[in-house]
Amino acid sequence: VKQQVGTSDSAASAAIVFAAQSAGNDYSRSEPWQAEVLANQVITGRGSSKQTRHLELSLEDSGMQYLVGDSIGILAPNPRELVEAIVAHQQLDPQAQVENPQGKSVALVDALVNDYEIAPLARPVLQRFCELTESPQIAELLEADKADQLSEWLYGRDLLDLLVEQPSLSLTAEQLVSLLRPQQPRLYSIASSPEANSDEVHLTLATVEFSARDRDRQGVTTGWIADTVKEGDQIGIYRHENPLFRLPEESDRPVIMIGPGTGVAPFRAFLDQREAESAEGNNWLFFGDRNFTTDFLYQREWQSHLASGLLTKIDLAFSRDQSERIYVQQRMLEQSQEFYRWLEEGAAVYVCGDAGRMASDVHDALLSIIQKEGGLSAESAADYVSLMQRERRYQRDVY
Repeated sequence: VKQQVGTSDSAASAAIVFAAQSAGNDYSRSEPWQAEVLANQVITGRGSSKQTRHLELSLEDSGMQYLVGDSIGILAPNPRELVEAIVAHQQLDPQAQVENPQGKSVALVDALVNDYEIAPLARPVLQRFCELTESPQIAELLEADKADQLSEWLYGRDLLDLLVEQPSLSLTAEQLVSLLRPQQPRLYSIASSPEANSDEVHLTLATVEFSARDRDRQGVTTGWIADTVKEGDQIGIYRHENPLFRLPEESDRPVIMIGPGTGVAPFRAFLDQREAESAEGNNWLFFGDRNFTTDFLYQREWQSHLASGLLTKIDLAFSRDQSERIYVQQRMLEQSQEFYRWLEEGAAVYVCGDAGRMASDVHDALLSIIQKEGGLSAESAADYVSLMQRERRYQRDVY
């Protein structure tokens, strides 16, 4: 009887663990895991022209599992000061009841803080605003041939800007929230390996700060984390799977990682994972930022990995340490011969960071290296890169 009970208990325990793991990967933007903040540290030096933070979050008891290359979605509240300014400008009752995206009746101020996106503005918001107010200026911006002009106008503007700049018929609380889309999570590349940091996930975030139209502004999520979130607090997170950004299955395959700024985050995870798996393949990192003395993110870790041999080679590009701006793609071109040799040896290339300019410049540098060192035509170099993509030897995580 005791043996039967023991077997039953064991099976029940296994079932509980399996259920917890399955549930852990079911967290979502609507049902996030409330993760305890273990660390929230500034990792840029004093005098840096920007602020970058290292965030460590507990996954203990969550059952959440992730792979290196995945991202974490964070759901942050909107700044209460901005919400109060919007409500005051519209002369609305902050406690007026409105429907949130889940169909629940909540106070207007709570809906604007927690449920709806008020920054940045997006085209659908302008479209709904134009339908309600018949604003001629917004109607002109929304014309099909004004896409560039619209993007320029939207940059840096939030809901308060729209309401201040476009005086219109007074909007009711219900009309105001009807303009808006549900609060959108922000995704951040995971900077840790589950093999090296059990029950934790690490992130690297640059605080977005700028001034526009006589107001100092911050990114919704990064500003909240910088100014409000403390160690011991809980924040809502979920795993965002990224199956198209994975380490090679072959542990002996060389890896080239190109990640300026916070784009280096997944490569911190990559190296920790390769170390945990005792992978034999060489590892080469290209990292760049503004200044060596203040912005060399995770410097001690890279130096330790170089000393141990885990990191075979590192090339650095600090753009503002000299009169001529230098970026990672220039370092690639300077190492053209060796870069191509690694490619010919089967290296997998990974790029993470800004999609607008960096990623395209790195792509052009890759094509140039292949064309020059391989003695190929532009068309053949493009075919070479296409083959790398099909073989999953060229993967990008850009935003």
